[in-house]
Amino acid sequence: MKLQSPPRNIHLRYTKLKTMAERGAAHEAAVAKNKLAALEKKYAFSGPPPEKPDVEDLFSRAANIKPDARKYRPVHTFDIKDSAIIAFAQWALSNAFKIEGVLKNGKGNKTDLCVGAREADLPYLRHIVGVIVESFQRLWAQFRSSTGAERADENPFYRGLYDGLMRDPRKDGEALPKPPPPKKRPKRRGKPVAAVPGAQSQVRPHPYEIACLLGEQIRLSHSLERVVESLETALRLGAQSER
Repeated sequence: MKLQSPPRNIHLRYTKLKTMAERGAAHEAAVAKNKLAALEKKYAFSGPPPEKPDVEDLFSRAANIKPDARKYRPVHTFDIKDSAIIAFAQWALSNAFKIEGVLKNGKGNKTDLCVGAREADLPYLRHIVGVIVESFQRLWAQFRSSTGAERADENPFYRGLYDGLMRDPRKDGEALPKPPPPKKRPKRRGKPVAAVPGAQSQVRPHPYEIACLLGEQIRLSHSLERVVESLETALRLGAQSER
């Protein structure tokens, strides 16, 4: 019979039992040896343990989350400056968990996102919304400061993050969200200024395309610092390719 490759938890258990069999008291060593023999009949222990995955799907618990429309409970309070992100957080909960949300006026200039979900599921849902809000805020700020993007680029950028997060990018040939038209510069009087030899205009990457790649990383629970680094790398490589 061909032996199976042990999963990581079994391999780690095997290592602990070996230590116990070699260094434990007489009774503990005997028990450990019996357990080792049982494991060795089923698994082939050769080489190091399998790598521990460092990513986890943000929606991995979707099958355990159940809607509860009897009462809508708050999951996040948005500032007015984050109003553009509210819809994407609401859509994510609806599409991933079939949980509907409503917006209610909060105190001051606040807006509460409330969802029809069970009380026990709220911590998990709040975590997801928190990840979306923080990621969208930070990545847009970084993209804008690095590229000189305008406010009209914000929604296409968020849409790219959302589509990547939901693994639903636009199909080949499907039109991307349009970037804003360039601002008209005031006409200068007098002689035109001669162009500087060798000077190049800064080419801005399309906000949707670059954000879509980042959305997938958010879904896989990469640290925000790591996603920001991916954005910076993509912008740097894009700038080098235009030279």
